[in-house]
Amino acid sequence: MKHHRFLYRALSALLCLGLCAQLTACGKKPVPKPGSSGPSAPSVSKKVYDDSLISEVYDEEDSFTDEYGAEYSYICHVPQLEADTPEAKAINWEIMESFGNDVQATLDAAESGETPHSQYMEVTWQSYWNDSLLSLSIRVLGWTSDLIDYAVYHYDFETGQRPDNLELLDRFHVDEGDFIAALRRGAARQFDSHYAPWGMGGLSPEDENYGGIAIDLAALRAWTVAEENFSLDLAMFCPNGDGTFTAFQPVASIAGGSGWYYEPVLVEPGPGDWADGGPQSEDAFVSAWLTDDGVSVSFSKSQSRDFPDSETYRRAYGFAYDTEYPVAGCYGDYQDIFVGASGQDFCPYVFLLTTEGTVEYIDIFGGLWHGCLCSGGPLYGFRDIVDFESGVYEDGFGGGYETVYAVDKNGRKYDMPACITAQGNAIPSYAAGKWCANVCITAWPAAPPMRASTI
Repeated sequence: MKHHRFLYRALSALLCLGLCAQLTACGKKPVPKPGSSGPSAPSVSKKVYDDSLISEVYDEEDSFTDEYGAEYSYICHVPQLEADTPEAKAINWEIMESFGNDVQATLDAAESGETPHSQYMEVTWQSYWNDSLLSLSIRVLGWTSDLIDYAVYHYDFETGQRPDNLELLDRFHVDEGDFIAALRRGAARQFDSHYAPWGMGGLSPEDENYGGIAIDLAALRAWTVAEENFSLDLAMFCPNGDGTFTAFQPVASIAGGSGWYYEPVLVEPGPGDWADGGPQSEDAFVSAWLTDDGVSVSFSKSQSRDFPDSETYRRAYGFAYDTEYPVAGCYGDYQDIFVGASGQDFCPYVFLLTTEGTVEYIDIFGGLWHGCLCSGGPLYGFRDIVDFESGVYEDGFGGGYETVYAVDKNGRKYDMPACITAQGNAIPSYAAGKWCANVCITAWPAAPPMRASTI
């Protein structure tokens, strides 16, 4: 019996030692063996969103000669989304519905050597990726290079959804009003890039037809920035990924039957260059300065004995002293500002120098008189301007008047108020009408010569 009790106690001691060892080990992390990196998390591959998710239904570039010997070149790249969702299928169907039949007609004409009866000679596309969001623009060009059109589609490969324009702006934290304002500004700058420096046919401020041509261009620019052309529902734009957008917007043109074309426009919402204040200028009691939104002006009270007397003009135009008046329609990218007067009376203007070396103007009293303090847009034909200065224009008869000159990089000076007057006195060609007069001249027969008589 003693032997068995002794064996039982020995076994109990061993069991207790083993249990203690297990309890101690529970509070420790396992020690990896030499050469072991320990347990690792399962690898997760990040999905890549790029042009590999876009294929082409048509991928054709070639040229051919028709039965009359005319040569045609065509480029046909029609994209489709590689996604099996209802929204992706809807986009693919819309693309083919818009461009597929026309492209096939072009390829059929190329194969048969017949004159093409299709609209487009080029169909190309460009992708704009923002993570899983694809914005796809399609550009088409007509056979006569007169028809340029665009289409834009948005699709999120992660959610399988197709965001509308408002949802797109919300995704990038852009306010609708800020976007439309930036879109209008971008459209105006696109128009000005074509016509502000050169105008039409090398337009010069000294051209005898300057006024008529300039007012025609001003009318086209006014149409470009008209409210009817800016609707978020109809806007076509793609996010560039840097806070800006590329939009395809109607821009007026002096060429073509339609009078306008869709053009790529850079849209830059957000604060401008002069959010913290910019260059300013003053003349007599009128001050103007560059702001985040464009330009503002104000008026200070001058002494009654001074000329010009501010109180006389305040009674005439109704402005208030020490009040900021924002100027509408300032769309340019400005680097400097100048206030100067012109004429025998005090007629103040604000002149704006753009980063492209062109000039815009603001008729201060004219705007106040008509209840709309607004930029008059570019002074067409001015280019390479670097500075402004006041001076006196001498008329050659011993007289003259105060004016403001634009000075170009070669030191040449241009009388800007004279160009404003020439444009203001002109009538747009579409409003002038055409006049025709038929003049009929009847020639009476000559009287017979008188016979000489003798007496």
